[in-house]
Amino acid sequence: MLVLSRKTDQTIHIGDQIKVTILKIRNNCVKVGVEAPQRVNILRGELESNELGEAHPQGSDKDSNRLLVSVK
Repeated sequence: MLVLSRKTDQTIHIGDQIKVTILKIRNNCVKVGVEAPQRVNILRGELESNELGEAHPQGSDKDSNRLLVSVK
């Protein structure tokens, strides 16, 4: 695992087509933006098992679990 330190508005490039930007850091929360081609599947780690067919956690809204991706 590669571990990097970034500040707000700094980016990380993955290959030629994926850019990760640190948007906001507040308390114990980091807001991250991801720019990638539409064909790239991006999923939060805790939702990975849901992609494999398991039910959504009780009380969660499927639409609120989507990660928005900006496509160039």
